[in-house]
Amino acid sequence: MSFRIDPHMSLTGEIRRILAEEIGKALVHLDAARDRPEQGLHNCRKRLKNVRALLRLVRSGDETFCVTENQCYRQVAALLAGPREATALVETIDRLAASFPEQSAGGGLDAVRDRLVARLHELHGGAGLDAAIGAAIAACEEGVGRIDKLALPDQPEQAADVLAEGARATLRRARKALDKAASRGEADDFHDLRKAAKTHGMHLSLLGRLWPTPIKARRKAVDELGERLGELHDVFVMRALLDAEDQPLGPPEDTRLLAKLLKRSEKSLKKTCLARRPSFSATVRSARQGSLPARCATISQRYRTKTPARLAWADHGVICRPVVIAVWHDRARRHASGPTWPLACRPAAGGIVRLRALHAVGRYSRKEILHIRHHSLDTPRDFDLSPYFRIVKPTLEYGFDYRQMI
Repeated sequence: MSFRIDPHMSLTGEIRRILAEEIGKALVHLDAARDRPEQGLHNCRKRLKNVRALLRLVRSGDETFCVTENQCYRQVAALLAGPREATALVETIDRLAASFPEQSAGGGLDAVRDRLVARLHELHGGAGLDAAIGAAIAACEEGVGRIDKLALPDQPEQAADVLAEGARATLRRARKALDKAASRGEADDFHDLRKAAKTHGMHLSLLGRLWPTPIKARRKAVDELGERLGELHDVFVMRALLDAEDQPLGPPEDTRLLAKLLKRSEKSLKKTCLARRPSFSATVRSARQGSLPARCATISQRYRTKTPARLAWADHGVICRPVVIAVWHDRARRHASGPTWPLACRPAAGGIVRLRALHAVGRYSRKEILHIRHHSLDTPRDFDLSPYFRIVKPTLEYGFDYRQMI
């Protein structure tokens, strides 16, 4: 099975299935980490990130379960963070040597790398790693037993609200992190931006059958941004070790070149990540301006209808949301009949369209109904009942059929 929600199945069943699959794969990687810790721990942590992203997506449907389980798997990932970080630091040194071959040609980074490799072997060869893996396996096995406690709304309208709210919350996090990273530029700001981008990329995969195409290009762009932010995070971690009082990387004479290259790499990576800021800001700006419900209505509509929607893409950069065309048709079906008609769904000439009222079963549905009844979208009903069509388009009244022209 795939890491993707099937709209033809119940939401609760799909989330339980994906949770069981991802936790099961994490257990396999944990078992393999005893022999190959570098690869096994990295793959396990990726599966745990998938689990946490899934829980964030459906949090509004069962907040108690999702918050508790998210905290549980966060603690499991923290158990494995130390050994994985040791591997990432060695990779950072190798990446610096490859990025600045002329400066590092004299072996100025060799002493630091030897200390990091020795630290890596110490962490991977000690009893602490086995204890951490054992604790992680026990926690994941207990988590598998708790999956059946998850209860989400399976009605199409309510399920759509849950998914749309989860995707919207992640984009709000991305907007806040982006603003802070651009204004302050602290390590925590870029780390929050990285987590939001990673989570959004996983949400794109989960909503692949509900999100409009093209999704592969968007997912690739988000992954590339996440990789650059990950490299920047490793640079921040290395600089923190460099500034530590106990000097774990060595004396100043051994780390002088490293400090210089870290500073240059940090500046370059920040520039690369923030180079996307104009388009990225345009993408998440709709959350601030209030147009995001109209954009996220695509997920809601496609989950309810389980059929492809007619959509157009607004190219707003890495994290991109669809501009809905067919959503007005969905809103027309949900609009109660009354003295006025929305501009986007006036009655067709030659007859009056009967519109079905939809009960607001969720917070998102209530917001949609209030939005479509806004005065700016209405026009007097008499407009389409006037003699205008009889004068300007008389053929409509006489049964004109364009198909007979062929």
